[in-house]
Amino acid sequence: MFDFDELEDDIESSGRCLKVDVQWQKISITVLGISGETIAKLSLHSSACAKHVKDHLQDMRSVPNFKMQLACGSHVLNDADRLLELAQPITLTCVFLHTDHKLNEVLLIAAEDGELKTAERALQANADPNCCDVAGGWTALHVSSQNGHADLVELLCKAKALMDRRMPDGATPMYMAAQGGRCNVLRALCRARCDINAMKHDGYSPLLAAVEMGHTEVVALLCQQRAAINEVVGHAGVTPLALTMQKTPGDARVQLLRLLCSSSADVDQPTKDGTTPLIIALRQRYPHAVRILCEAGASTDKTDRKGLFPLRIASEMGQADSVQLLCQAAADLNKAAVDGATPLYSASLEGHLDVARFLCEARAKVDQPRDTGATPLFTAANFGNFAMVRQLCMCRADMNLTTDNGVTPVFTASQEGHLEVLRFLCTAGANTQKTRKDGTTCQEIALQKGHSAISSFLQAHMGRQHAIPRVVRS
Repeated sequence: MFDFDELEDDIESSGRCLKVDVQWQKISITVLGISGETIAKLSLHSSACAKHVKDHLQDMRSVPNFKMQLACGSHVLNDADRLLELAQPITLTCVFLHTDHKLNEVLLIAAEDGELKTAERALQANADPNCCDVAGGWTALHVSSQNGHADLVELLCKAKALMDRRMPDGATPMYMAAQGGRCNVLRALCRARCDINAMKHDGYSPLLAAVEMGHTEVVALLCQQRAAINEVVGHAGVTPLALTMQKTPGDARVQLLRLLCSSSADVDQPTKDGTTPLIIALRQRYPHAVRILCEAGASTDKTDRKGLFPLRIASEMGQADSVQLLCQAAADLNKAAVDGATPLYSASLEGHLDVARFLCEARAKVDQPRDTGATPLFTAANFGNFAMVRQLCMCRADMNLTTDNGVTPVFTASQEGHLEVLRFLCTAGANTQKTRKDGTTCQEIALQKGHSAISSFLQAHMGRQHAIPRVVRS
């Protein structure tokens, strides 16, 4: 017996299958040019509309879809017209419209003011998406990027605006957005695959522009997009990390330093003149940056082109906090520069007592001389720095070491007229009998220089030494 119920179910099932087939069927479209030549053959989903044809032609011909007009026979299609409703097989004619230059000014003003609807109407009426302001060379994309109109930027990118077009100074829309701190615009440009590292003529990249202006969020976005973070660029030959130390304003500096270090910035990458970020931080007298860089593993031994290294610079400048940070980072206490001067010598020369005290307590070599043979004690005595002389002597500096020409700390104190230093050294047991290589004594040099008080003191001191009776052993 025939089962009508089963047949009904089969028909219902077939109907569902038929609906699915219709829903997913493809339709073929032939697109002709104005002269009748075939410019495209497309196979689109049955739910497609005229705008989808324009989108495909835009990708194929690099012509904005705003500049296309589609017709089926004598009927001009709107973007929303469904293709399935047209007579099969579908043959369309595409007319590429010429730009109406009168609308370019409308588009530029709309881009500046963020008027999305006005910009859309101008483009649909054939305004040129790459039109520019004659005076300044600004395109609509430059203007909207600088002013932060992300929706307009997306519209212009879809209209095939030149995304990496340069202004007279070489600035691209990406650069303008980075300099202005426009994150939403940057995201739109990145989605459109703009050149993230396109530099101005002066060598500044979008990342450098954002760093200089202190735009932390922009820098984070550019780092995520793998901007060139370690490239030495610009006429000054700087890296983003070096520029952060030199120009980033205020509190943004710390945030950017941490951000760049965590984004795999090379903390030892020098600038064109050989200066590392750590050396820049020291010269900027910024111990917080020194701490961040040391924690990120910055080398404490890298030198600049003058042969100066971080601990030498910090000691010479009297930066006690930075000296401690560098020593905690295992800096070599006794490393000498090209002139042979150690950090302790530099601190003694410049009179930075707290730095010298710390270095001595950290077991720096107190008698290590520079290339002339002068020790830290010698230079302190030479400049009459009584507190420094006393500190070094407390750390057991040798009071009788001589320079290359035979000058002792006592001799140079006598020569320069530093009575207080001389008295201390003599009381501490320094040898007053040592002469310079040419045989000149301390008293003689004092007389030559007109230091009568020094000469009198030395004469009295040597007299007291001769007057001390010798113990005769029986």
